[in-house]
Amino acid sequence: MKTFDGGVTWQNRVPLESPQAPESSWGVPITMPSGRIFVFYVFNADDTRELPADNPPYPGSVTQRMDSHGHYVFRWSDDQGKTWSHERGVIPVREFEIDRNNATGGSIRFFWNVGKPFLINGSLFLPIHKVGGFGEGWFTSTEGALLRSDDLSTCQNPQEANWVTLPDGDYGIRAPIGGGPVAEEHSFAPLSDGSIFTVFRTIDGHPACSYSRNQGRSWEPSEYMRFANGRLMKHPRAATFVWKLPDGGYLYCFHNHGGKALRDRADRRTVSYTGRNPMWFCRGWETDSPAGKRIAWSQPEIGIYDDDPLVRISYPDCLEHDGRLLFTETQKHAARIHTIPPHLADALSAEPARRLASLASLKPILEWSRDRDGWVVPMPELPRFVVRDPTAPYGGRRLRSGFAIRLGLRIHSATPRLLLENAGDDGSALRVLLTEKSTLRIELDDGETAIFADSDPVASGPELRSVTINVDGGSNTISFFQDGILDDGGDARQYGWSRFSPYYRNEFQGKSLVMAGAGNGTLEKLALFGRVLLASEIAGLDMEGSGG
Repeated sequence: MKTFDGGVTWQNRVPLESPQAPESSWGVPITMPSGRIFVFYVFNADDTRELPADNPPYPGSVTQRMDSHGHYVFRWSDDQGKTWSHERGVIPVREFEIDRNNATGGSIRFFWNVGKPFLINGSLFLPIHKVGGFGEGWFTSTEGALLRSDDLSTCQNPQEANWVTLPDGDYGIRAPIGGGPVAEEHSFAPLSDGSIFTVFRTIDGHPACSYSRNQGRSWEPSEYMRFANGRLMKHPRAATFVWKLPDGGYLYCFHNHGGKALRDRADRRTVSYTGRNPMWFCRGWETDSPAGKRIAWSQPEIGIYDDDPLVRISYPDCLEHDGRLLFTETQKHAARIHTIPPHLADALSAEPARRLASLASLKPILEWSRDRDGWVVPMPELPRFVVRDPTAPYGGRRLRSGFAIRLGLRIHSATPRLLLENAGDDGSALRVLLTEKSTLRIELDDGETAIFADSDPVASGPELRSVTINVDGGSNTISFFQDGILDDGGDARQYGWSRFSPYYRNEFQGKSLVMAGAGNGTLEKLALFGRVLLASEIAGLDMEGSGG
């Protein structure tokens, strides 16, 4: 299909295979410099109707799901997708140990692919995810590989192109040593020095990655993904992709939960498919290492979300069109294109000036200092989250607003204490307190709906700590940043961020904000903002030492 209006409407649907043909699945396209378009996909060419599978969960030790085996094939178009080749090219895929060890002895290949093909110096690289078997969680063991053709882009007859399977040897890109048997849905990005970076999902509670320094022939030992500060990223069994942006930076998407709490579950093979909403973005930039270029990753931003927490946003793509950053995603039965808002696109930019431009206009609606101000100040008006819609059917209308609290704290002991409070006679309230677990808690009550969320533990000591609390009425999430680092729950919790009711209105009747923490020597500074803050803005404020 094609769109000529940025995805608003679609037309000219052209089938690559007849609806009466056996299953064709997992198609990925690429446009060559010549303009020729290729689509690569899994094809059940032998019309196999059942395959061996583990029992349990498959009664009779067979499955009738037929979308992840067969032959890796392609068709091509020379008229921008209006028509497609009658011929179907078949890619010869070299056998690995994982193929020989499957339940058919390798006579039938189990595989699929969602990774984008890419070009390096005219050579095409096509991802493939090899599968060892079917059972609990569908794919029981997986590893990644690449199919390389040096002449597909120049062959008049693409069926005559040469192909090699990478890496060299008998196995592909696997999970890190000590990890589980699942390493799949590899996404690749070429780096400026000719290295190749890949990131992929596991069932270990973390995404994993690796680098090749020789065009995919071998790969460095896989490692779990980390932020630039060294902390491990968390991620379930969901697509996790990377793209190189036109400005030279990188964009990475993941779901920002998992870790030990997910890895230790007995049902991790299946339960780790859940939790695909929201999708979070990280900005990446190249760094130097003795082996070659690597990518460092920023603290994450909420990228896209759905109002239904159980909706699974996945299989994204990213492209720039007419100066806009576009992001696609699927929800099983529907595919969508989103325009990344300019302020978020700025936060993901490789240009420091662009990332920090919003700070010039970022002003708090309340700024307080223990050294300068009294303990009681007028309560500013915070944005409402839900109002009554004046049009039929006269229900609630969500405003997608939010606010942020920035605290400057000195925590001398773990004694529980109230830090700040707004309380109304109607029961409405806003409170921030230090708990007996050394966590910060925010409590919000609009008089009808009460919500709360806890941070990760906050370290005690004489140093001034910066804590930012984002209350986001769009994604209905609460998140904490400590000294610019987003709480992720650590080993104790699968999620560092939390959700709240979409019916919470964020209305307060109290007229004063009491800085209770000033009296016990804990609260030094406070700033309230009438919107949520991006991770890049929090980092900028921390560098300036301002805004709380």
